[in-house]
Amino acid sequence: MSLTLIIRGLQFGIPRELVAKMLVNVLMDLLLGAVPLVGDVADVWFRANARNVALMKEFLEGHGQTPEVTSRPITKT
Repeated sequence: MSLTLIIRGLQFGIPRELVAKMLVNVLMDLLLGAVPLVGDVADVWFRANARNVALMKEFLEGHGQTPEVTSRPITKT
């Protein structure tokens, strides 16, 4: 899911610096999530995909593009 969001950002033409920030967010989420117990708390606090959507949306709106990007809660089945 995280990499799909980054790929979509590349399709919208976001700069490499923003892609790097997004990748750091994903890496932080992955590393924090790997730690037992701490990872559970980190998953609630550090939401990489929500941060990345906000970064991408801010960039696109600043460049006159209005993406159809929404964040919605993920439901477990």
